[in-house]
Amino acid sequence: MEQKLQTIWEVAQGQSIEMLDYDSVQDLSLLLDSADNSNMLRRLGRSLGVPPQVNAHLQGFQDLFKYLRTSTYTLLPQLAQAAALLPNPQVVARIHRAVMNK
Repeated sequence: MEQKLQTIWEVAQGQSIEMLDYDSVQDLSLLLDSADNSNMLRRLGRSLGVPPQVNAHLQGFQDLFKYLRTSTYTLLPQLAQAAALLPNPQVVARIHRAVMNK
């Protein structure tokens, strides 16, 4: 996972999360939106500085993505770094795949 993070930092430095295509956002939603993973979504939001009052009302990754895209200037490497703190390495792997396919 460290190698993937390093690659993301090198390739996507300075790029907003808006560079994620529709399929990538959908795949991340599938990884983060199951009932078992609701804590992971909130944890990701906290790691990215989402205010608690907003984080508490997120229904899924799509909501988090929309908030980050419209209310913050979150860079793709920041998203990957926060995702690396989650217990699911597939999230970072999916972001890495999106970056490499651009």
